[in-house]
Amino acid sequence: MSDTRPFLALRNIELALGGKPILRDCTLNVDEGEVVVILGPSGSGKSTLLRCVNLLERPDHGQILFRGDDLLARHVSPSDVRRTIGMVFQGYHLFEHLNVRENLLLAPRKIAGRHAIDMAARAAHLLECVGLSNHADHYPHELSGGQQQRIAIARALVMQPALMLFDEPTSALDPEATEQLQMLFDSPALEGMTKLVVTHDIGFARRIADRIVFMEDGVIVADMQAETFFSGQVTPRLHRFLTRAMPEFAFAAPLSEEDPSCDNVPA
Repeated sequence: MSDTRPFLALRNIELALGGKPILRDCTLNVDEGEVVVILGPSGSGKSTLLRCVNLLERPDHGQILFRGDDLLARHVSPSDVRRTIGMVFQGYHLFEHLNVRENLLLAPRKIAGRHAIDMAARAAHLLECVGLSNHADHYPHELSGGQQQRIAIARALVMQPALMLFDEPTSALDPEATEQLQMLFDSPALEGMTKLVVTHDIGFARRIADRIVFMEDGVIVADMQAETFFSGQVTPRLHRFLTRAMPEFAFAAPLSEEDPSCDNVPA
């Protein structure tokens, strides 16, 4: 019998910080190879949910199942989880005192204990994949924001993760650098890899997403195929969000709240 379990499954995730609910009953499945983009207004819990997946935040309730294993079980080490679930942060988090090559090799040498020669060859290959092979000896302050973002991605890929998490990957990028990042998502370095992406950039989401998850007030209020979301035929709440971000969607009338198509897409 084939294994029908989702690659990643979040079950009834809840989290409160300082007594304030941040995540409320969040349930989400991600299949292997999917690109799932999480959208929503600021403060909706998007980045917090992402941080829960590799245990930077620990939920108060629920399950996070990765390849069938519960990451919240007591015996699971966060450092082990982060070897297979890579994350690229909004602020890149490169070490300023290390050059690009040293940034890429730090984690494999200290955490994974990988063979230095093998990892050096992999790092060099990844720098070529992200178009920065001639920047190996440069330091972060010598790179543009877009270059730092690509280095941060290469650094995460050195560990050969099965899942990649991206928190606002285009937030500090100009349009040209954003276009380069989109091309990287389609490149052999990331092609076919399961990706969970938080972004405010609707245009970027439209270009890369297989599925769209919409969050508001700590709740997942919509989960649908990207093609459906970007058709504009969505609930009034999602329609307002779309048209504010991309006015060209104003022509598409939202669904009526009584429309059966809205049953799984709360407003």
